[in-house]
Amino acid sequence: MPGHAITSVTAAAALALCAVAGCGKEAAIPSASEAGQLYIQAMKVRIDDEQQCLDLLAKSIEAAPTASAHFHRGWILAKRGALDEAADGVRQGLALEPENADLLWLDGELKKPPQKQSFKMPPSTVK
Repeated sequence: MPGHAITSVTAAAALALCAVAGCGKEAAIPSASEAGQLYIQAMKVRIDDEQQCLDLLAKSIEAAPTASAHFHRGWILAKRGALDEAADGVRQGLALEPENADLLWLDGELKKPPQKQSFKMPPSTVK
């Protein structure tokens, strides 16, 4: 299934946030930061509604920027062909976390000639 690897990446990110917020317990999520709540919501809708995911990630970044939110937003934008906007988000994410493997991968893909770019599988999905 093509979206299966993406689901495992987003699930891992959501689980990391859920560890703090109270995974699977709607009552516990309000104790998480607004940015964390928005990020979790974005990961839940990512496969079914990319635009809503982008909107939620933008709000999450506005509330409290994280490298992970910048990566996921940049990755979707890159796959959609919005390369300049994706590159801007990657730069902002790398400013927060310069050694982030997924951001470094996406930055490298964005710098390749268009015919060589591939936005399919970030390092976090490779086992």
